[in-house]
Amino acid sequence: MPSILTVNVMYTQTGWNFVLETSVEEGLCKAVACMWIDYTADDYDNASFAKKLNEFRKYMIETNNSDDAEFAKARHAIEKYGFKHTLKCIASTRSIPE
Repeated sequence: MPSILTVNVMYTQTGWNFVLETSVEEGLCKAVACMWIDYTADDYDNASFAKKLNEFRKYMIETNNSDDAEFAKARHAIEKYGFKHTLKCIASTRSIPE
C-alpha cells in the first residue's frame, strides 16, 4: 500500500514539474492513499491482520488534522468529477476543483 510519501514520489515521477501549494499536494496525496486502501480492501478476509492494519492506516489519514480542508475537497472532487478530470484541473489551475 502506498504511503503518503510514496504518493508524493509518484506525483513527482509522473512529470508534473510545477509546484503546488503544500496543502493542495498533501490533500490530494491523502485522498489517493485512502482510495488505494479502499481499492485493496477486498484483497483481505475480514479477520486478517493486514485488513485491520489498512483500516487503521485509513483512520489515521482521515483523522490527521493537517490539511483537512484540502483533503475533503480532493475526495469530493474525485467522487464528483473522477480522478483523471480532477488531476487535469489541478494541473491547469494549481488548485482542487470545488
